[in-house]
Amino acid sequence: MFKHTLSLVAATAVCVASAHGGSERAPAFRLSTLDGKTLTNQSLKGKVVVIDFWATWCGPCRQVSKIMQTLEAKYGKQGVKIVCVDVKEQTPSKDAVVKYKASHGYTYAFSVENGELDKTMNVTTLPTVVVIDRTGSIQYRHTSLTGLAGELDAAVAKALKS
Repeated sequence: MFKHTLSLVAATAVCVASAHGGSERAPAFRLSTLDGKTLTNQSLKGKVVVIDFWATWCGPCRQVSKIMQTLEAKYGKQGVKIVCVDVKEQTPSKDAVVKYKASHGYTYAFSVENGELDKTMNVTTLPTVVVIDRTGSIQYRHTSLTGLAGELDAAVAKALKS
């Protein structure tokens, strides 16, 4: 029991530490969206970018998708770009992601990643959500579903003001 409690405490500490972000520069990236657009850190300069690293098999990730749609509705016209990046699939399938997006009516961007950006951004847990401010700095990182909705809304609002 002690071993499990220690693991839970360590996981909670990582989650709390990760949720507060910092001023780390976001790495250069290039993502192709499902609709054929190319998104780069340069093309998104001046926008607040929310990147959701997820996978089709991840239950909590599917819950985060709903949060992303809420953010899209609230902040999409204010200069916020939301991109859900499908990673860590055993067999990556653009078709599965297209079907998922369409079946839920999500209106924000989705990308099927080749495994580079998640490695560059040290994504080891799904879901992981990162907020990049208008200057290209990572201002927020969260590595679970717990507490995400309220914290993410506040992080996006703060990034829009900076």
